[in-house]
Amino acid sequence: MFDRIFQYDNSFWRFMGKLGDLLILDLFFMITCIPLVTAGVGLCGVYYVIFKLIEHENDGTLRNFIHSFRQNLFQGILLTVILGLLGLFLWCDILLVLTMSIALIQPLQYLILGLLGFVVFLYLVVLLYVFPLQARFYNKLHVTLLNALILGFKHLPRTILMICVDGGLLLLTAASFIYAPQIAVFPLMFALPAGAYCNAWILKGVLRLTPGRGDLPVSDDPAEREAAEER
Repeated sequence: MFDRIFQYDNSFWRFMGKLGDLLILDLFFMITCIPLVTAGVGLCGVYYVIFKLIEHENDGTLRNFIHSFRQNLFQGILLTVILGLLGLFLWCDILLVLTMSIALIQPLQYLILGLLGFVVFLYLVVLLYVFPLQARFYNKLHVTLLNALILGFKHLPRTILMICVDGGLLLLTAASFIYAPQIAVFPLMFALPAGAYCNAWILKGVLRLTPGRGDLPVSDDPAEREAAEER
């Protein structure tokens, strides 16, 4: 029994190894968030390493993270700026609508709030899919954004599941700071990489995450993918 416990290839140590990788990823991500414009690039790096973990091809967490960071630096910064400004704009719109809705008649309130809620949902769909797609595939910026929106609605049950999982982790982290601040550091350390890991598993079939695919990213264009496989 004790021999099995101290064998490094058993399920316990594999789990502990992945837990350590997630902790390291959270540290790397927080470092890349110091200049805010590179937060999206860091998130691409997180997803890249997690894809490698799922495909059993992670030969170095730091090396793979840096590789993805360099590879996605330009488009990752653009995505961060675009989505950050859109998020700020939506937040201001929400505050404005909530302030003005008191003076509006009830049917108009429901209409405006419904339209705003739909726009926020579109934003969340793009936000959930765009960074995994950027980490997994290479495409032009507008193609990645469009693919994120299309896949979000094409796989709507997966999208809703990811919103629930990520929203639950966010609420858990916030609640820990309010009700148990002495242990709040633990959900803070693991919430983001755990959410990204769950998202990757939910999108496993969509992103074709299977062992033995080789280096990433790959194109999601069928013609280019076939040509790469022939090589």
